[in-house]
Amino acid sequence: MSRDATPDAGKRLAEALRGRRVAVLTGAGCSTESGIPDYRGPGTARRARNPIQYREFVHSTAARRRYWARSVIGWQRIDGARRLLDEADALLVVGSSLVVFSGYRFVKGAAQRGLPVVVVNLGPTRGDPLATLKVEARAGTVLPRLLGA
Repeated sequence: MSRDATPDAGKRLAEALRGRRVAVLTGAGCSTESGIPDYRGPGTARRARNPIQYREFVHSTAARRRYWARSVIGWQRIDGARRLLDEADALLVVGSSLVVFSGYRFVKGAAQRGLPVVVVNLGPTRGDPLATLKVEARAGTVLPRLLGA
């Protein structure tokens, strides 16, 4: 894996992705620069709909209904995203630590198919070992350079 945090990171991204059909997986890093809090950050307020805990799932019919309804919708979205990745020649991950397996699975799938995986994120990600290129930078800094390269 090649790491890049230099001013020519946009050019390196463009070279890695040029002429390819690119699937893009985005995370909270795309919105935090605008002041929208991320889901897992230390300053993130507790949400009304946090993930269901085991005890709640076992003891609450309403919690189980919510869990299964969200699961069905979530898997439909994952299946649609998987089809898009099947048509892609490269995967660009922007602003995600890939901690959640639902996102990380796309990086694993792309790497198994031999597709270039390019990651733009501040800090380490779960997908770094599988990345062809890692750009250690803010999305708002690098993506405009990608468009201008």
